[in-house]
Amino acid sequence: MLLISNGVFMAKAKTGLFYITAPMTMSSTTAVQTTTLDLGAYCDPADKQGVMITAVDFIYQSSSDFTPPAFAADTRVKVEVHDAVIGALCGANNYHLVASSGLTTSAQKQASMVSDLWPDRFGIGKNEGRIVVNDELEIVGKSSASLASLECVVRLTVKVVTLTNKDFMSLALQTVAN
Repeated sequence: MLLISNGVFMAKAKTGLFYITAPMTMSSTTAVQTTTLDLGAYCDPADKQGVMITAVDFIYQSSSDFTPPAFAADTRVKVEVHDAVIGALCGANNYHLVASSGLTTSAQKQASMVSDLWPDRFGIGKNEGRIVVNDELEIVGKSSASLASLECVVRLTVKVVTLTNKDFMSLALQTVAN
C-alpha cells in the first residue's frame, strides 16, 4: 500500500479534505455487485494530479428507510474499494485493494466485525494517505444471503494532491503493472 510518510512521495495538497460518498446496493441477491466512482474531475495526468484518500467509512443501512438493515438470516457481507476495475472481490493481498469491510450477522444475535476492521484510516499525519492516480474507483460488494434493501454507503475522505513527475509516473506504472 502506498502511504505518504516522512517524504517518501512528495505530494502537495491542492485542496483541503472533502467527502465523496457512493452507495453500494446489494438488495435481493447473493451475486457480486459492482459500481464505479468517477474521479476524472480530480485526477489529471497532465497536471500530475491525484487523489489522496485519508479515510474510508462503511455505513450499512436499509436502502428503503435508511435504518440499520434487518438481518432475517445468518449473513456475511463483504465490501471492497479498488483503485482499478477488477469485477470481483480480490482479498487483502491484492495491490489494488484500497479499503474493505466485513460484516457478520446472526438472525438471533447482533451484527459483529470478523477479521476486517473498518473504518479504514491511512495515517494520522497531515500528509499521510493512499494516493490514487486512476480516474475511477471500483466498489464491489457481496452478501451471503439475499436481503431486501441491503445497502453499504462508502464514504471517502479525500484531498486533491499534485505529485512530482517522478512520483506520478511511479504510481501510474505501478498501478498498470499490477
